[in-house]
Amino acid sequence: MNKKVILSAILGCVGVALLASCQLVTTVVDVSREVKKYPVIVTFEDGSTLTGEAKLPNGATKKVTVTDSLDVKHKIKSEDIASLIAWNENAPDVKHVLFYREKTWRALEDMGEHLMVLSQSDDYYIAKNGVMTIKGQYINFYGYRPGEEKGTWIGGRGYTKGSARRALLKYLADDPDLCERIENKEIDPLDYETICSDYSPEK
Repeated sequence: MNKKVILSAILGCVGVALLASCQLVTTVVDVSREVKKYPVIVTFEDGSTLTGEAKLPNGATKKVTVTDSLDVKHKIKSEDIASLIAWNENAPDVKHVLFYREKTWRALEDMGEHLMVLSQSDDYYIAKNGVMTIKGQYINFYGYRPGEEKGTWIGGRGYTKGSARRALLKYLADDPDLCERIENKEIDPLDYETICSDYSPEK
């Protein structure tokens, strides 16, 4: 199945609550928490799905173990997973999507019509209020345009905003108006909600 079709189906199932930026926090501060299992929906590359519970993968997890409703454990290679939707049972309306890209797990930061931004670091945790925290010494953000299999680094926490701004100006050079706003500091280079929404490449 076409990956673009799979992604569209995934986002349609999750709903707009997923994309609310206030529901995802990126921090370089360590978060003390109990490792637990979360409700998940795994979508495979062929479009089929598996529902159950699993521990959230960290950045380098190679296999994900999902326990289904019959208490059967399914050990799945990360590379066979198109996406993993997860949420805290105490906040079932706030769902998050993780993708295994370039041998690391990355969380959906924001998405627009022409641009998707994923964040990648050491660990992921969903609190009782539904907010996902991404933690690590460095947190990297990668941009993906339609058809791009490999992400482009466009910034990170633990780096300077100047480096993020330069990366964005190069990556989004096909939208001069947006680049001008970023260069003039009208838009923060880590404001991916605005960047994804406003990015409109020239035809």
